[in-house]
Amino acid sequence: MTQLYRRAIRLALPAVVALSVAACDNGNTPSSGSDSSDAAAAKLTGAPLKLMVVYESVGPSSVPEVREGAMGAAKAINAAGGIDGRPVQVIRCDTKADPNVATECGRRAVREGVVAMIGNITIYGNRFMPLMAQSKIASVGLEPATAADFTSPASFPIGGGAPVQFAGLGAALAAAGAKKIVLARQDIPAAAGVAPFVNAGLKRFHLTMRDVAVPPGAPDMSPYAAAALQRDTDGIVVTQADQDAVNFVQAVRQANPDVKIALNAPSTDKVNKALGNDAEGLIESGAVTIALKNTAEKQYEKDMKAAGYTDLTGYRLPAYAAVRLVGTIADGLTNVTAPAVFDALRDGTNLQTGLTPPLQFTEGGVAKLPRVFNPCLFALRVEQGTQVPVTGKFEDAFTGKPCGTPA
Repeated sequence: MTQLYRRAIRLALPAVVALSVAACDNGNTPSSGSDSSDAAAAKLTGAPLKLMVVYESVGPSSVPEVREGAMGAAKAINAAGGIDGRPVQVIRCDTKADPNVATECGRRAVREGVVAMIGNITIYGNRFMPLMAQSKIASVGLEPATAADFTSPASFPIGGGAPVQFAGLGAALAAAGAKKIVLARQDIPAAAGVAPFVNAGLKRFHLTMRDVAVPPGAPDMSPYAAAALQRDTDGIVVTQADQDAVNFVQAVRQANPDVKIALNAPSTDKVNKALGNDAEGLIESGAVTIALKNTAEKQYEKDMKAAGYTDLTGYRLPAYAAVRLVGTIADGLTNVTAPAVFDALRDGTNLQTGLTPPLQFTEGGVAKLPRVFNPCLFALRVEQGTQVPVTGKFEDAFTGKPCGTPA
């Protein structure tokens, strides 16, 4: 096992980045209740096709919006007649940052006959992924964050997670002309694993980065901004918790408004809004993005608004894409079961989401991680408070080669 691999599987999500609905209760075990308001689903008569999304609503990896993307996609499928007349039902399982609840999420998925997990974002995947592999329940569109996410045969991520994200941010700074690049990251062990990924993206430019560790919650970011700007730094990759990221970027802008900054934070959109004018020019990226503005993305906006959601940012879109992908797989099956979906994904090539380059899950190994299949990112720059495409194309974060951008 390589050092890069050992570091990758230790990454915690907060350090690197966050129908009918059965909701978890307020205790420590998931409930079996539902709060469906989908009239279209109610008219469908077939047995429900159950999906599950696992996430944290509290704690440093909190991204509760992921459930909205899953629900929006399911409601759109149901409004169009479901899958062979069967309604799609999304079970949302909020771990509440409790690993024991995460374990129970997995048990419940098996108990209730879930066809697939979709869009999971949790730092407790190790607590249930072995059971998913044993039960042949695919986890589709998860954000890789644990050892199991990077290795389990049940893991089918749409994006490449931290390895690809940070390679892409480093490469984007170099492509923009930066030559003396610094990683300004949280001073915690998990975040130290980011550096090799940034360097992997810089390799084709014959560059390496300098590492600056920033204590979480530092009351004054100016000393750390100064440390990052030493030695004529002209590009900084910032990965910190939301408020720390805001404070650090502001300190850098005050000291040197011309330095190029690439940003990764748990809630990038919130950070951009908090920064206001200081967000201008920030480089960001994603494996799935609403800035694509193609046919499928416009459908996403339409479906989400029809479902009653007005905020379309954050991790909503990846979860939506995951449900849509499972729906496409299910449409081609004679008998829709978890093992059938699992096998179709495992053997699938040229899978179309309309929101990503064509996907395949037969050959992994991006960044030496067996369950990272997609090395492609869509580069963005903040202009007048809005993320706009840099090239308008998906590109390989490591080689810079085009990946095939859906129209």
